[in-house]
Amino acid sequence: MFQTMYPNQNPMQNVRLENINVNNAPRYGIKLVASAEQGQGPVLGAASFTNVKLNNSGIKAIYGEDKSPGFNVIRVSGNNW
Repeated sequence: MFQTMYPNQNPMQNVRLENINVNNAPRYGIKLVASAEQGQGPVLGAASFTNVKLNNSGIKAIYGEDKSPGFNVIRVSGNNW
């Protein structure tokens, strides 16, 4: 899960996820928080994903990408989603 602490609103930087397998996640392999509880907020910044495999996610491989305009998902290579 990716989420930004508010009110600071510091965007994520230099986040790289590489060579990761997520198997049988009950809901989402990756979750970007679009709205959250008080004191928290939508995710900001960017992260790159290389060879990240999301297998058999219960609902969806990635959630919130279309609801998080302040966060850039960078698909480098080798991902299956």
